[in-house]
Amino acid sequence: MTTKSDLYGMLDEAEGLMEDLRGAVNFVLQHLPFYVPDSVADKILSEWDKVSAKATAEISSMRTSVDESGEEVSLRAAADGWSDRVKAGISGLSGRIDEGGLTAEDASTFQGTAADAYRAIIPAQKGAIDAIAGHPDDISSGLDELAGAIQTWTNAYIVAVLALLGGIGSAIAGVAASETGVGAIVGLAGALLCFVTLAGSILYAETELTNAVQSVEGKWRALLNEWNGFDGQAWPNAVFPH
Repeated sequence: MTTKSDLYGMLDEAEGLMEDLRGAVNFVLQHLPFYVPDSVADKILSEWDKVSAKATAEISSMRTSVDESGEEVSLRAAADGWSDRVKAGISGLSGRIDEGGLTAEDASTFQGTAADAYRAIIPAQKGAIDAIAGHPDDISSGLDELAGAIQTWTNAYIVAVLALLGGIGSAIAGVAASETGVGAIVGLAGALLCFVTLAGSILYAETELTNAVQSVEGKWRALLNEWNGFDGQAWPNAVFPH
């Protein structure tokens, strides 16, 4: 499974290749054949600066996107925590009440007006606990949904970065095949064109990720506003002696 660390490593590689390409192109431009007019050399340098700046900006933009994409592994770990530990805690408490395992339910040790009042409220508390028993699974499902959307986004980015790496590599090879550095410019421009072509799939993945966030947020807000099974639209108050 591809992770954000893999993406960061590939972007580091892309930046390193760009430095290699800059060095190679600059060397060529400094040693142009005598028959190349200054006007042509200036045009080549101008176009190279534009393409190089565009490539650098694209890599920087991709790194920012990776920074903001979220942590799939952390989300899945949190999802497991909700479906396992939190759910078990709620189920265990509900089971203790069913079995009469609460100390407060023992009339031989907990007596008096306050004790009777508290025991009277236990059924309402049990009902409230049962009402939220399924919430941990709902939260876990939402976290898994977000993690899946992040993985889809990551896969799309991997394809784009691989294309960019291949294009920059071709541009470096183009320098060796051209005394004027035109081959490098053409190669790098081709890499950027390939990236733009793949940008559609990245945009789709980012849209899916945004939709997943909005969907999960809506579901969780509904959970927070769900009061079925709660007397008085709130968690039942416990009664304590004064």
